[in-house]
Amino acid sequence: MSTLSTVAIQLADFLRNEILIPFGEMSSDRKLALDILDKWDVHDLKTPFQVNIAQLKIRLKKLVENPTLLNQGPFGICATEVFLYVILKDYPGKFVRYAIDMIESGSAHIGNLYIKTSTAFRNAKFELALNAEMVSKGMDVCDILLIGAIRDSTNKLYSYDLTKDNWLMEFFDSKSHSANNEDLDIWFNETKLYKPLTFIENKNLSIADSINLSCKNNETILVMIYTAGNMQKPLEFTNDKGKHICALYINKIIKIPPDKCSISLVSWGKTIVQNMTEKGLKECVLGYFEVNSKG
Repeated sequence: MSTLSTVAIQLADFLRNEILIPFGEMSSDRKLALDILDKWDVHDLKTPFQVNIAQLKIRLKKLVENPTLLNQGPFGICATEVFLYVILKDYPGKFVRYAIDMIESGSAHIGNLYIKTSTAFRNAKFELALNAEMVSKGMDVCDILLIGAIRDSTNKLYSYDLTKDNWLMEFFDSKSHSANNEDLDIWFNETKLYKPLTFIENKNLSIADSINLSCKNNETILVMIYTAGNMQKPLEFTNDKGKHICALYINKIIKIPPDKCSISLVSWGKTIVQNMTEKGLKECVLGYFEVNSKG
């Protein structure tokens, strides 16, 4: 099979499963989330944030319909973006409830995880935060608010002046708001919606076959990839590149003989199909989470 055919199959698998529209119909939980948004009356609604609520509602509907649109842009917030993306994909109703409560009051829950924003974050100039280039690449004020709220809620040490026009760079790329795979463990565990799984490699199988065998319920695998210069071209593991955490949505890892495989990385508001060796795949896997049926 040609590489082009392989990529086509991978994208078809993604569209069937990631967007959650099997057999041409949207899943019931995604329909319910859209229903909640349709009934959300934003006319004369007050918010503690400097935002256009009507525009946020439009964006929320687009995100529910297509979770991969969630976009971190050029900022170092990959871990936080991945967390919210997984919630949006797996629990669209809880994502919408989080968004509505956050927009209306400045605090909200995702499952049992409580997120409360600071006064400084609520006073930030959201409408002036994105320049034309950022908007042209798919970034949106809604994404920045909902991702930033999680990041702001974890900051207990530093204070910032977020009323400056260029506050985004200082806020998102500062060490006080950094996040990593340890934060992901904490956030997922605190929601009580997931239980962590330890991937155990089957010595009799390739890494791709081991992961495919383990992922029987459309789990999401979180992977660390390495980038050089162009952040939208993921590379295999090398020690001298910058780290970036992505969500790898697994329905099936497509094997490309003799020694490569094709995976789909979700990041920067899009799906990136990446062909890599099985050795590279093994080195970039961080771990994965399974939906907790008792949650």
